[in-house]
Amino acid sequence: MRPPRVLILNRGEIALRLAQSAYDLNLEAIVVHTQVDKVNLAAVSPIAEIIEIPGDGATAYLDTEYLIALVSELKCDLVHPGYGFLSENAEFAEAVEMAGKTWVGPKVDQLRLFGNKLSAKDHAEKCGVPVLKSSRILQKFSELEEYLMELSRGYSFLLKAAYGGGGRGIREVNDKTDIEKAFSLAQGEAEKSFGNGGLYLEEYFEDARHIEVQIIGDGKGSVEHLGDRDCSLQRKKQKIIELSPAPFLSEKLREKLCADALNIAKSVDYRGLGTVEFLVNPNSERLCFIEMNPRLQVEHTVTEMLFGIDLVQAQFQLALGRKLKDVLKNKKPMATGQAIQLRVNAEKRGPSGLFQPSIGRIEKLNLPVGIGVRVDTAIRQGYEVTSDYDSLIAKLIVHSTESDLSLLFRKALRSLKEFEIVGVDTNINFLGSILEHEEVKEATYTINFIDGQISSLGDNSKYTDDMSLEQGGRIEIEAPIRGNVIALSCLKGEKVSVGKGLMIIEAMKMHHEIVSPANGTIDRVTVEEGDLVDEGQGLFTLVTDGREVDGKRDVVKFDLEQIRQDLQELNKRNELLLDENRPDALAKRRRIHGRTARENVEDLCDAGSFFEYGGQLKHI
Repeated sequence: MRPPRVLILNRGEIALRLAQSAYDLNLEAIVVHTQVDKVNLAAVSPIAEIIEIPGDGATAYLDTEYLIALVSELKCDLVHPGYGFLSENAEFAEAVEMAGKTWVGPKVDQLRLFGNKLSAKDHAEKCGVPVLKSSRILQKFSELEEYLMELSRGYSFLLKAAYGGGGRGIREVNDKTDIEKAFSLAQGEAEKSFGNGGLYLEEYFEDARHIEVQIIGDGKGSVEHLGDRDCSLQRKKQKIIELSPAPFLSEKLREKLCADALNIAKSVDYRGLGTVEFLVNPNSERLCFIEMNPRLQVEHTVTEMLFGIDLVQAQFQLALGRKLKDVLKNKKPMATGQAIQLRVNAEKRGPSGLFQPSIGRIEKLNLPVGIGVRVDTAIRQGYEVTSDYDSLIAKLIVHSTESDLSLLFRKALRSLKEFEIVGVDTNINFLGSILEHEEVKEATYTINFIDGQISSLGDNSKYTDDMSLEQGGRIEIEAPIRGNVIALSCLKGEKVSVGKGLMIIEAMKMHHEIVSPANGTIDRVTVEEGDLVDEGQGLFTLVTDGREVDGKRDVVKFDLEQIRQDLQELNKRNELLLDENRPDALAKRRRIHGRTARENVEDLCDAGSFFEYGGQLKHI
């Protein structure tokens, strides 16, 4: 009799992590990959079977119809989604179970409850846990209008993706924000990352820290917590450093957080791993539930280091029907010491000091070693880092048995110094500068710390703008990242002002706007809409005219994540041409038993291989 077979629907370091735990439990692991990812499988191929799937980029890992058929074709017994992609997709999990397979994760009804951030908040409130004020799910900007009055009164909110997390599809908005632009940007990211652009507004919590509690249950009456984690060190709402346990919380507040998390999980007889997340003010001891992630978290590693538990193995064991008491048997009864995770991203700072993804081939790799030092990564020498996915390439996890936070940080700094990656730029030095900051050492930071201190963190000396702004000076504007040109909004000979949007490049599920760094005239345009551009490729030549504003040279801060107002208007007009927004025309076609052009294209093309850029013509 063969051992249980598990299909792993993910890539990179988490696919390797899942395959390792499956191998250790004597499970047959099958890992899917795209053609682009084929060259990056050196780490996982010795311990798992490799199956290529059609398509490119994230869309290939979101093709539910194909993947469900694959589960049956390969005669798999279990399906593990990892995190991201399909990990919170209740419909897909239900399809897996209807096919007679086991979903490694929560029950389907629990995924539906907690995968929708608003229903999760309603449930937490019913459990007596404080929550933040929020709106209903918003699918169109017009649905936001009833909340604009509160924004005009000076209140701040967060626009958040309703069907996913990880910092995607989230923007802070207030009375000074271009709210329609923020809505369009957040919705675009949510659709790209989770396949659903639903958003909601949430009350902004001042001076907060982000604390979460790890939950584990067997769906048979037993639920436990495995301590807390501090995830407050974030950049643009995306976690980059996590600590466990959260430093300098009162025991009363810590006990309250864990009790509330258990209350929520026990109320549904939770199965598998889950993370209950809160915003907390340690001074006032106010706490509010924000969401529950019904899946494995990126930062599960620090909990593993503290408790000596392989949480992925625990997931497999629970999915195979074991009771929680048996899974936790012979494990550490309580946490030992402290642990930290630092996310190593392939990225560099651009001309303005803002971070941009870095791509290339790993030419040299040296990993830190030592007692209590762990690196989760799939990169090896020769690994190709592309712009198709998130820029996370490794996780450095450091554990100390000491209670002194400074000793943990010192050990982490030593490990960062030993970490060598050649071939792509990384944020390793930036991570080190965060650990050396006094607010971090004293744990007085909040979730806004990194964004507020970004200019003082790391070495900014090489990011000063040395472009000539003198009249007649020529500036070569290059692509900051490899990606597809989806919008071009200037012509040769056109006069432009500093900060004017020139182009939109789509890469890594994000829209990056290229803006003019100075006033002047576009002398050369080297690309067209639809082109694939490489990092560093020349896009425009700008001849500056030396104009000044209020007696000072024009200075611009690049925000590569913004969508210009004219592009938003174009997107809105394109939406009017979609079939769902033309009910009369669609009904007329149906009366003669006709089909739409889009329906014909869907039948003719492979899933994820056709991209529609809109049906409008530009008159010149």
